[in-house]
Amino acid sequence: MMFRFLNETLPRESSDDKRLVALEHDEPKRRLLRDATALRKLRGITQAKMAEEVGVSRRTLEEWLQGRRYPKGPGMTLIRRWVDQHQKATTSI
Repeated sequence: MMFRFLNETLPRESSDDKRLVALEHDEPKRRLLRDATALRKLRGITQAKMAEEVGVSRRTLEEWLQGRRYPKGPGMTLIRRWVDQHQKATTSI
């Protein structure tokens, strides 16, 4: 059995490491939101119309698409469903 001595310090994460971990964690969300934005523009609809189709307020969608906030689990599901539904419709044309 090994014991750590009290004066031994464990390596600490730097603030850069924490920031990198946070960026990596949010990357799938950023990618999905970029796809949603591109698809919205391709379809030629407004953020208000997209928000109505997704089922969230215009303000919430605006904050997601502009990167000020990221959707949590239910929001991610709504965006993913919207993208999947309209991607199929757009590619079948």
